[in-house]
Amino acid sequence: MTKKHRDWHDKLPYALMAYRTSIRTSTGATPYSLMHGMEAVLPAEVEIPSLRILMETKLEEADWIKQCYEQLSLIDEKRLDAICHGQCYQKRMARAYNKKVHLRTFEESDKVVKRILPVQDEAKGKFAPNWQGPFIVQKVLPGGALILAEMDGQTFPQPINSDIRSEIRLAAEHNRLEAARLEIERQRSRVIRLAKGIRDRSAGIRVDAAMLMDEATSFLQGNEQADPEEDPEEDPAQDVAPDSPAEG
Repeated sequence: MTKKHRDWHDKLPYALMAYRTSIRTSTGATPYSLMHGMEAVLPAEVEIPSLRILMETKLEEADWIKQCYEQLSLIDEKRLDAICHGQCYQKRMARAYNKKVHLRTFEESDKVVKRILPVQDEAKGKFAPNWQGPFIVQKVLPGGALILAEMDGQTFPQPINSDIRSEIRLAAEHNRLEAARLEIERQRSRVIRLAKGIRDRSAGIRVDAAMLMDEATSFLQGNEQADPEEDPEEDPAQDVAPDSPAEG
């Protein structure tokens, strides 16, 4: 935009014009139109006439003055529309921002830690701790303010803002996380014990099955040894016919 870093003041009017003729997201209109009641004529529209410029050139001077007067009479309505648009925009931004905020309430005797802000004397560089504490909530005031006390009982002279995002972090959150971790470990140990019991029971069943198979095999082998073996050769004495009696 600039050839030298020292001639920025020469380009400042152009930057201001670009800002004043651009539609702002918060208002839905340009600052120029809210100030003067009509849109500014850009230098590019002079060289290359736009539809708006062409329509205005066809008007008579009296009609053009009447149109400008009507636009000026509607400037209050435009400003009210911009205010309503800004309020809706703020609500939309707050709704998007509050989605990431978790509401937390404090009670007396809760343990908390206090954030060290950059403006405080305790802030001594990026390697310094970011939190102080722990402290004990001595009293909860309306509006989200807290009266804190140190562990030895010394009370802070001024209340502390309890905004979670900037001032206070609840130490009980760590306790809940620790309890959840212990519960997960307990469930994990229980699952491991059940799996080990099932594995041992399966091993016992396999051993019993092997023993039954050995007993069945031994029983079958004993039966085979007890049965007499069939002799395939016949007795030759049975094939000889008895001697017939001698004739007298």
